[in-house]
Amino acid sequence: MMAGGVESWSSSSAEGEAKLGMVMEFSLDDGGVAAASFSSSPKLPRRLRRRLSESKTPQKCTVQDIEAKLRHADLRRQTQTLLF
Repeated sequence: MMAGGVESWSSSSAEGEAKLGMVMEFSLDDGGVAAASFSSSPKLPRRLRRRLSESKTPQKCTVQDIEAKLRHADLRRQTQTLLF
């Protein structure tokens, strides 16, 4: 188990500019929730796996595609304002 720590320093350059730096060091193996979440193999939700597995090549959108997306987004905003 690695102990955590913070180190800071400052220096000045020949032009008189002051520079400040900081290093933070901490362990993931702290016995808490973070360590427990990394112990098992990570599983991505289906929607994220699907998005990551989709083709990385950008699809060419036509003007009609963009207009349809804008109409759909406008309808979503209208239904959200009606619900709230």
